[in-house]
Amino acid sequence: MIKKELIQIAKVLNQTKTPYALVGGLAVSTWVEPRSTKDIDIIVSDIDNALMNEKLMEIGFNLSSAPMQMGNLKFKRISKISLNDELLILDLMQFLNDEYNLAILNSSTKINFECNEINVASPEDLIILKSFSDRKIDKIDIENMLNINNLDKEYIEAWQKKLNKN
Repeated sequence: MIKKELIQIAKVLNQTKTPYALVGGLAVSTWVEPRSTKDIDIIVSDIDNALMNEKLMEIGFNLSSAPMQMGNLKFKRISKISLNDELLILDLMQFLNDEYNLAILNSSTKINFECNEINVASPEDLIILKSFSDRKIDKIDIENMLNINNLDKEYIEAWQKKLNKN
């Protein structure tokens, strides 16, 4: 179910020309050993984009939650109940540092996912984003991604310093 929903969400974001990058467990799974996840996490240029929100409602998402802030992220958690009565969570996020939010979007990579184009955050940005979490799974994700060849460690260190995260 989550793959089908990701494709629908990407189509909405692409159709509305919303700059975005897939982050979280699904994004990590495109760079290293796939792992299970129960939600979809996406960085966007503006979580309050009216057209994007309208189109997400058209594919069944409930947009009743107000934006929240957690650390360096502003986010909106929205949900959808599938035809099988399964709950799907979509976290739309916007990094509070506009310069870094733009850097994430600009350094994302388009991947072909079941014949659909999806923008995925770079492993460097995933490492930076996950470094703000204390969850065990995020620490494991970081360890796994640090083994990727040609990782730009200077980029990671520069942004962590700029964002006051070591």
